[in-house]
Amino acid sequence: MKTAAGMPSIVYEILVDRFKRSESDGGRGAPATWNGDAEDGARWGGDLWGVVEQLDYLTGLGVDTLVLSPVWPANSPLGEGLEDFFAIDPRLGGEPAFTALVKAAHARSLQLLLRGIFNRVGRAHPWFVEGMRQQPEDGQIDPAMRWRSFFDFGRPPYGHAAHRGCPELPELNLADHNLRHRLFHSDRSVVRTWLERGCRGWVVDSAEELGYQLLHDIQRAARTVDASCSVIADSHAFSDREVRDGVVDGVVNHYLGQALLAYAGGRIDASELSRLLEHQRLCYGSRGLAQCFNPLSSFNDGRALARLGGEIALTQLAVQLQFVLPGAATILYGDEIGLGGALVDAGRRPMQWDPARWDGDLRNVYRRMIELRRLYPALLTGDVAPLTPRGATDVFALARFTRVPRETIIAAFNRGHEARRQLLFVPVEGLVNGLPLIDVISGNRLAMRDSTVEVELPAQGAAILAPVPDAVPGYVFLKDR
Repeated sequence: MKTAAGMPSIVYEILVDRFKRSESDGGRGAPATWNGDAEDGARWGGDLWGVVEQLDYLTGLGVDTLVLSPVWPANSPLGEGLEDFFAIDPRLGGEPAFTALVKAAHARSLQLLLRGIFNRVGRAHPWFVEGMRQQPEDGQIDPAMRWRSFFDFGRPPYGHAAHRGCPELPELNLADHNLRHRLFHSDRSVVRTWLERGCRGWVVDSAEELGYQLLHDIQRAARTVDASCSVIADSHAFSDREVRDGVVDGVVNHYLGQALLAYAGGRIDASELSRLLEHQRLCYGSRGLAQCFNPLSSFNDGRALARLGGEIALTQLAVQLQFVLPGAATILYGDEIGLGGALVDAGRRPMQWDPARWDGDLRNVYRRMIELRRLYPALLTGDVAPLTPRGATDVFALARFTRVPRETIIAAFNRGHEARRQLLFVPVEGLVNGLPLIDVISGNRLAMRDSTVEVELPAQGAAILAPVPDAVPGYVFLKDR
């Protein structure tokens, strides 16, 4: 069984400076404490060559899509304070490393997406430096060099509009026609330039601040390069209009990620998670929800393990749930090995490459769930049937299904501290009476009875059931009709 071509299933997000220092870094140097316990705002020496060196690790894990932190020259390892939209930061390996990464990713059928910051720059950006010196309506300035209108100068208290009140991050005046032309519309715009250089799409930072029309402009620009290029809005707001109207291909679904962690951490009941999922499905549409990226961790909010109080069993439960929900399961680098443990500030820690320091059990959970995504298309493109009992506190359940009954997955999760036996009613067509099922986690065998199944759920654990239509010798339960 194969997933739909071009639709991301397993997304891996990399903070380039913290991922891997190249084995041949040309003497650029990096802190001796790469694997140390302390974290600070300094650069750690990771580069694009290091990403190239670890592509086999990523494809071996089962990743099909990479999202890179901004790779433009900037005064922050996160890409904040960018200084040039059209260059690769030399500290990340420069143009040769980027070209090599694109080539190596394509050779492995990995989609490469860039994280784009389009609403702010750094104070050292030439547009800001020169724009601050220019006089309004100065007819002697080359029109191509008129940058003052790119910013809202004269705004107190800093003399210019500042992103989130930070004077080091001048906000771009996105109402300016010439600026939009430079960023989105022209043949040599920022959006088109990097797609023509081999990237397959954009993850748009602060998308809720750009708004409907500008997101539409970015998508149209991307489509002029290749109809298969994708635009994902990293929005921290509910974005049903943009998704439903097809203005973007999907969003980074922080809303659903927050709900998942709130359920696993005991802050909302299972029935509330079920309600939130169903409401979002109705608002976004089944296809729109399936094209969203579902994260558990982020650079800014930290890692799921820390947010769940260091409880490894609950973290494993959250990961299993993440992979059966509609949308692309999105992994922050190192989550699969328990990077940072339960440290609250671990969202930006350097990747750990010593396998002796990996959490092997957690990594096995990731590998098993990635394999399930490969085997069952319903986990990528299938619809959702909510199965959570009304008023349930600890037990959350759903089915993912397509028109092919053998592809159905029935999943139930128990965040409680005691094992549960739960009867589930499964309104999915074609699951015939007596159909054998296997729990792919425990190996237990069950059977459908009048569209119901009674499942054993371990404490803080899950059951993920798949049909076994040929379990009885000489008989096939699910016949082609």
